[in-house]
Amino acid sequence: MYNGWLAINGDEVVNTHRAHEYAKAAGLGWVKGCTECVSVTKPYGGPYVTPKIDADNGNPPPWWGDGSNEDAIDFLGVMGVTIQNVDDSTRNITTIARAGGGGFIGSLTNMMRTITVRAVLVAGSDCALGFGLEWLRSIDSDQDCANGYTELFDCCPSLTAGECDDPTCIGECVEPRLRSFYNTRLTIGPTVLRRVEMARGAMAEVEFIIACADPGIYAPVTPQMVPMESVPTVDPLIVVDEPVDVFAVTVPQPANVPIPVERTLPQRTVWERQEMVLTRPVWGLEVTPEIVLSPTTHTEDVRLTLLRDGEPVMDARVPAIPMGGIVRLDRRSKRIYTTSGGVERVNGALVRAADGTRFLWPRVALPNSGEYVLHVDRAAGGPLVVEVALHGRATP
Repeated sequence: MYNGWLAINGDEVVNTHRAHEYAKAAGLGWVKGCTECVSVTKPYGGPYVTPKIDADNGNPPPWWGDGSNEDAIDFLGVMGVTIQNVDDSTRNITTIARAGGGGFIGSLTNMMRTITVRAVLVAGSDCALGFGLEWLRSIDSDQDCANGYTELFDCCPSLTAGECDDPTCIGECVEPRLRSFYNTRLTIGPTVLRRVEMARGAMAEVEFIIACADPGIYAPVTPQMVPMESVPTVDPLIVVDEPVDVFAVTVPQPANVPIPVERTLPQRTVWERQEMVLTRPVWGLEVTPEIVLSPTTHTEDVRLTLLRDGEPVMDARVPAIPMGGIVRLDRRSKRIYTTSGGVERVNGALVRAADGTRFLWPRVALPNSGEYVLHVDRAAGGPLVVEVALHGRATP
């Protein structure tokens, strides 16, 4: 992993290139020999001049605030030293010894991931360094639960990407190297390992630990828009012959007849279908689909079917979506969200399986191979605005 840039909840925390440029402008000659990656800083406001000049030009550093604190001018940023444990596997299998010899092997689980970051804060004065430490302590301090996210780069993109200035080049060369970690929280630190006042300026070496409740590593993907055009479709009639076991012994039927599975939605065979072949991510051995439904009018009975090489791998059914409402199915978090009036909340009870029974997320990983196609079927109403993304995921 590239140790020169890291963001928590969308806020830049570590940016070696920014700190190095500010230190050079401040005349701190002892700040040298640092890892820099110009191509990574392009999407985040680089090149940098000084905190004050950048703020006056509409590109303030993350610690700037409203600019009323004079120490914000002399604080010069955070330089990454090491980012550890990112590449470690989180797999864990419990083993139990058996009294008679041998033992038992449990099922595979993935533990939480912990990311250990060591960095150096650089400032033009010891007072400004104290301000920088205060700012760093405030990072991720206003959350109650581990629902944040952490971003960093898996490497410094190629040298040609350092000359990218247009969004297309950045999107193709730089952003694919970004990696995201979800359900994260800064759990330990920052701990000051040493604080030194130099002949000119000051520095402090710190360490902090980020815990990731979701151990997966994810890559960004540009969502696709499903075409608005729809075609009528009729579900084929499927007749399944019950297999006959000639060795089975006929037994009397039980007195208590099993209760049939309750289906809360009516059986339906005629639909209006929107279809799209999905683009798979360029990174990751697995994919995690995210589907967002935004109807143009009140829409009744929406069915979603995700197919891989023609075989269904996930299906869901929404009884109705009112106009102005939004439904989002997120396989990564295994949650269903609804939005109304600008407020998003978890609403898992809304969605059912395609046959009307209880909805279940796929229990196996979806491989990043083959052809993925999404069918969006509806019983009535206008066309749905559908946004879908297959996020790349690394095996944790």
